[in-house]
Amino acid sequence: MSALPGVLAQLNASGQLYSRLVVELGTNGPSWNPNQIAAVLNSLHLQQVVLVNSGNDPAHPDWPAIINQQLLQVAAAVPGTTIVDWYAASAGHPEDFMWGDLSGDGIHPGPIGSEAMAVLITQAVDSWPPPSASPVASAGPAFPHGLHCPA
Repeated sequence: MSALPGVLAQLNASGQLYSRLVVELGTNGPSWNPNQIAAVLNSLHLQQVVLVNSGNDPAHPDWPAIINQQLLQVAAAVPGTTIVDWYAASAGHPEDFMWGDLSGDGIHPGPIGSEAMAVLITQAVDSWPPPSASPVASAGPAFPHGLHCPA
């Protein structure tokens, strides 16, 4: 997340930044400033921002709560922002982090988790404009290929 302002500036300068943005960063720690991220996003006048929150991190169990609170701060400060709740969607689903028969690290999604996350992001993007009641998007009732549906 600390690299996001520079990346966005580069994309904007090269004409490669569109009015709708999905950001899935932050798992590598809470060492970023939510006020700085919100200021950068607000300066870009984007139509829609979708932030994917942090899932479980077995090596750093305190990080997800901090990171996800920071993302809520950003969402509250940036109009048109929705948070995809990957933390809730992936909780209790170790298959989301498996690579074939190999157990993953519990942080980085494997093929099943990548597909589940993509479905959540697609639903958030497709449901624009977001409901004004809550910045956290929940998954719809159907997941393809037998994927789990978060409660």
